[in-house]
Amino acid sequence: MNPYDEPLEISAPIAWDLAARHCRRDPATGVTCAYNHGLWQFLRIMGMAGTAARRRNFYHGAITEFIRLNPAPRVLISGASDTAMLAQVAGAFQDVGITPSISVVDVCETPLHLNQWYAAQQGLQIETVCCDILTYRSPVPFDLICTDSFISRFPHAVWPRLAAQWHDLLAPGGWLLTTSRLRPATAPDCILFSPEQVKAFSKEFMLEAAANHDCFGIEPEELADYAERYAQQQINYPLRSISEIEAMLSGAGLALDAIRQLQGTKANKAGIDAPTISGGGEYLGIIAHRP
Repeated sequence: MNPYDEPLEISAPIAWDLAARHCRRDPATGVTCAYNHGLWQFLRIMGMAGTAARRRNFYHGAITEFIRLNPAPRVLISGASDTAMLAQVAGAFQDVGITPSISVVDVCETPLHLNQWYAAQQGLQIETVCCDILTYRSPVPFDLICTDSFISRFPHAVWPRLAAQWHDLLAPGGWLLTTSRLRPATAPDCILFSPEQVKAFSKEFMLEAAANHDCFGIEPEELADYAERYAQQQINYPLRSISEIEAMLSGAGLALDAIRQLQGTKANKAGIDAPTISGGGEYLGIIAHRP
């Protein structure tokens, strides 16, 4: 077993509690992200969430390639719904006996507290910064930025600004590793759960929560209420062609080194094809660097 495998049965109730205490409300809408961060680890246990852990082979291989060039790097994890990206980074470096300097940046305190908890369990020292990645500044540049399925969290008009920010945060020669699901060219500008998918998702979640009540320790009805609110809030701005990612990166001055087609994940048993939910679509592994 990989020593950096995440103990989801332990971390799920911890994330639930952290979300109730630390999740922020959007200043414009008043909507809280507690329905996201409080539920996410449970979704992972149910096999309904797509995370960096599902793309371990890509990250492990790419980080191993990177280490050959820079054995003592500063690493930035850009956005963190959970501890999956930290686990991939820490595990890859652990395999070669190197301890990197790791910073985790997210706009919400909840995943940062969760990453600190996980780091403490693994004997890691990490820095966490609660900040919008688009406004984050670092006095010292990073050698490696890792981020999973993060691009599609932003409207397409913001993608150039996000890529420019990553460029500015990287040292010359620094690498960017990310993945993104590739949707059909005919996909709309944004994807949401349909009303039917919200109902199907909530029903499936209720069944799973009831079956796992002894493990979760939370009433199924309470979890199901969160699930419905979670589904109603999700929105995705899809990547629809390789040319879109090429233009985004090159426009920011980043050199695209490789786009790797990743092995698709199995569709969830409920047959729901909606934002954030693990489906059977194609994923791309993207490697770029700052010249």
